[in-house]
Amino acid sequence: HPLLECRFQFCLVALGLQVLNRFAGFVQSNVVARNRFGLVFLDLPGRVAKCLIDQNEILGQKGVVALTQEDVASFVGATRVAVNRVLVDLERRGALKLGRGSIVIAHAELLKKEIRY
Repeated sequence: HPLLECRFQFCLVALGLQVLNRFAGFVQSNVVARNRFGLVFLDLPGRVAKCLIDQNEILGQKGVVALTQEDVASFVGATRVAVNRVLVDLERRGALKLGRGSIVIAHAELLKKEIRY
């Protein structure tokens, strides 16, 4: 019967969406865990650079990371003052531009060079 067949297809689509949603959550949690693990072995400039690059990739914002310096400090396990020093140095070298509540990645390759394990 066409109505039963339609309901069956709808149920399959709904089930498929649930599976995809769980898989996406699993992948996202693994990416976050892997990124935090990687931060342990870096100095502060490396942790800040990795945090900015990872957040840019995860959020897909094409070079704009909508985080405050306090957010970055919390993520990398440092004080806002220490993170500010790193960010100002990176800005001075042309790797990024600081904005109010956001950080623009101006030169991703320069930023990636800070990540030294």
